[in-house]
Amino acid sequence: MFRIPDTAQLLKHSSRTGVALAACLSAAALVAGCGGGDRVKSFVPQQIIAFGDENSAFDDTATASVATARLVDFGAANVPYAARYTINVVANAQFLCKIGKPDKAARAGCVKPSPSSDPDVLLSTDYPGYPNSTSVFLPQLSEIQYRLDSTIPVIGEVETGDLTGAISGTTPSPVYRSTDHFYYCSVDFDANVGNWVQLLAHDFGGGLSLGGSAGCPQDSGNGRSYASWGAKVDDVEAQVNANLGALRDGVLATVLAGQNDILASWTSVQAGGDQATALRLMSQKGAQLGRVINTIVGTGARVAYLTVPDMGKAPRTAANPALATALTQAFNEGYENAGGLVLSVLTNGHKIVKVDGFTQINNVAASGNYVVSTPACVTDTSLVKLPNGTTIDDAATAGGWTQTMKDKALLLNCTSNNLKIDTPATSTSEAVRAYFGSYLWADDSHLSPVGHSGLAALAITRVRDQL
Repeated sequence: MFRIPDTAQLLKHSSRTGVALAACLSAAALVAGCGGGDRVKSFVPQQIIAFGDENSAFDDTATASVATARLVDFGAANVPYAARYTINVVANAQFLCKIGKPDKAARAGCVKPSPSSDPDVLLSTDYPGYPNSTSVFLPQLSEIQYRLDSTIPVIGEVETGDLTGAISGTTPSPVYRSTDHFYYCSVDFDANVGNWVQLLAHDFGGGLSLGGSAGCPQDSGNGRSYASWGAKVDDVEAQVNANLGALRDGVLATVLAGQNDILASWTSVQAGGDQATALRLMSQKGAQLGRVINTIVGTGARVAYLTVPDMGKAPRTAANPALATALTQAFNEGYENAGGLVLSVLTNGHKIVKVDGFTQINNVAASGNYVVSTPACVTDTSLVKLPNGTTIDDAATAGGWTQTMKDKALLLNCTSNNLKIDTPATSTSEAVRAYFGSYLWADDSHLSPVGHSGLAALAITRVRDQL
């Protein structure tokens, strides 16, 4: 059974789903227009089980016994951390120090002399510097130490460098920057950083993890994700068939898949394949997924399924977005009046919830509030680093990674401190990293936390209103 969150947690979640949802919930027994109808009580899932592709999955390599197989590596075995296939937000605690080299294995801070001979040992807790805002810290050397703080992985980093720009008095040299990078996999620590199904699970008072050491230790619920990286419709059908015994009355199953089928067909047509043939294939794949959903309902479980977001909005398909949109529509709605996901799912409003992910992401993209044409993440594997400080290229060489593994590692290590530079550094202008909340896409085909939170809010509303 799911744990019951405290009052603060409930308030935090309610703010995410919106005032309209709160109003519906408070009047569910009285107002049929909120989706309550003549239900005696709303459905409360005893467990949430996720099927699909990487949009509903966690990394399964963080605790690999062989270090070279860890696509997210903290430099220590069996680190209880699960990266998601979107931007993994890192919270930083940071200090600039001018006397005494900080201890990278301790909490971020400065070393004060004893007895203190300089009350100004701490230059600033607000980057870039003190007391002149034009002062910029230029790191020359970085040292990293991994540790655990109550099951939360922390990378303690100490950088040695210099300050540029004039400051009052004598410019200290060297200057040290002490930083703790906190990696949170639970949405308890930030309500908007999970994948969509993790956010949905938490709204119902539970956690979603893979279970065991590969899951998220801060999530104490019994939710499970059987989704996997790169999964296509055939793979999702296999996921469901392998776990039919876990599906029963009281379970809410979530399904999101089709993106990888659509992108594969888009690539095929771009290389010279027949477009009409590809559209028919996508309508057939959508229908196949519809039949998988019907199988789930036959077990007694209820289902919330998403239509595939418009892949014509993804940066990867910029060379021919109209084709990607047409393939997505064929998958979702059918082609030549046949097939498609929506038309193949049973009509059962008390057991099946359709969440229109296609329209949701289109609306977000059209709002003008987010960068849509380019991804937030750095795509140069020679620059992106694992938490232990090793670049993806170096890790790939040491581990003999395939290109697929490198692509996967690039997204898993797309963190808020690995984002691309918006403003190039100059002698007078500090480098500014992109803010993850400004982008719709993490990489060229996977949604950022903005996209996931939008899908989650819509799914939460529909489940509460309909079931």
